[in-house]
Amino acid sequence: MTCLVAALLGLTAAQVGLWAFGTHTPLVVVCVALTGGCVGSLGATLMHRGLQVAPGNTDIAMAAVSTAFNVGIAGGAFLGGRVVATTGVQQVPLMAATLLATALLIVLAGRCSTSPTT
Repeated sequence: MTCLVAALLGLTAAQVGLWAFGTHTPLVVVCVALTGGCVGSLGATLMHRGLQVAPGNTDIAMAAVSTAFNVGIAGGAFLGGRVVATTGVQQVPLMAATLLATALLIVLAGRCSTSPTT
C-alpha cells in the first residue's frame, strides 16, 4: 500500500505543479518526469495489490486490474475532453489533481479499515 500512496501523492503533486507552473519549462519537465515515474510504478503496484486481495483467483484479479486501467484511460480521456471543451487545456491538470487526491483519500480510508495483513 505504501507504494500506491507514494505514487498517488507524486501524481497529485505533479499535476498541481503542471497547473501552477505550466508556463515555466524547467518546472514542467520536472513535473512530467515525476508523472512518468509514478505512472510507471502504478501497474506493478496495482497488480501486486490485486494478487494480495484475491490470492485464490489471480486470473480474475489480473483481469479486474486490466479492466480498471482501461476504464480509467477511457474515463480520463472523456473527462479531459470535456474540460478542454468547456474551460480550456489549462484546467486539465487541476481536474486530474482533484481526481487523484480523491483516489488517495479512498486508498487511505481503505488502509485504515483493513487488517495489517492485507
